[in-house]
Amino acid sequence: MVTIILTSHGSYAQGIYDTLACFSKDLNNVHTLCLGDDSIYDFNAKAESLIASVTGDVLVMADMFQGTPFKTFYTLLRDRKKAKIVVNISFVDALTALLNHQNELSFVVQQVLDNPGVQEVSTGALIQDTRPDDE
Repeated sequence: MVTIILTSHGSYAQGIYDTLACFSKDLNNVHTLCLGDDSIYDFNAKAESLIASVTGDVLVMADMFQGTPFKTFYTLLRDRKKAKIVVNISFVDALTALLNHQNELSFVVQQVLDNPGVQEVSTGALIQDTRPDDE
């Protein structure tokens, strides 16, 4: 089973989660972390805590490439073998992941990537500037 983490600027990820709740009562494997009014340091601490609580395969779905939510999870997961990150997500992408979460991580990612606009960012991909003040 794949654990899904939705992350974004503002409340975008929470909105996707709330809409997923209309389609499924079982969202135990779906988590959200939104960068709102918290400091980047608080966001990072919450992300670390969330990652520490998750075992097995993890799919992080971020709103945009190179944004702080993406960079935070990328940094935390870059050495984890059973983790993937996709960016430019929409509700349809999250629903696709949820409907397939019982499958292998690679299968779930491929199903999500079949949707237009979504991109996978592999570990080891470029992150040139990780200054915490980029937002």
